[in-house]
Amino acid sequence: MALENPLWHYVLRLYGAAGVESSCLALQQQGAAVNALLLACWAGRQGIPLTAARWRQLPVSWRSDVVEPLRQLRFRVREQRQQQPELDTCYQALKQAELACEQVELMQLHAALVTLDWQPEDRRAVETLIRDNLAAYCDHAGVAQNTDLLETLVRATLETPDVG
Repeated sequence: MALENPLWHYVLRLYGAAGVESSCLALQQQGAAVNALLLACWAGRQGIPLTAARWRQLPVSWRSDVVEPLRQLRFRVREQRQQQPELDTCYQALKQAELACEQVELMQLHAALVTLDWQPEDRRAVETLIRDNLAAYCDHAGVAQNTDLLETLVRATLETPDVG
């Protein structure tokens, strides 16, 4: 497994595209996992369908055991920082730690795709496949499919070139 992998590099570019961060965070407020949304986009771009059965095969323990508790801790420090500005250094360190943990999660997701050997196999148009992957994830995660937010991700994915 490698922290630096094609999924990580693509996600960095995609997350920086117009509207992606705000759409992902809005969907996160509804219960979505940002890395899963970004994986759905990347896999669709690669021609890899992520069905409900495939979503169930992907690792989630790192997210639930490490990323989410760290995020909750960061949120608590962020709230306290309003009254105690000296907590900013702690808050920034937690933010960096969360990003590092998210990179580990993406490494695990990429490694799972490689191990499971899910090759490009779909003949659907890339745009349709991205939408279908996002819809399958939302169904799997029990997240309402906010068409506007998901469409922002689809458009950005189509416009973000693969990393060389």
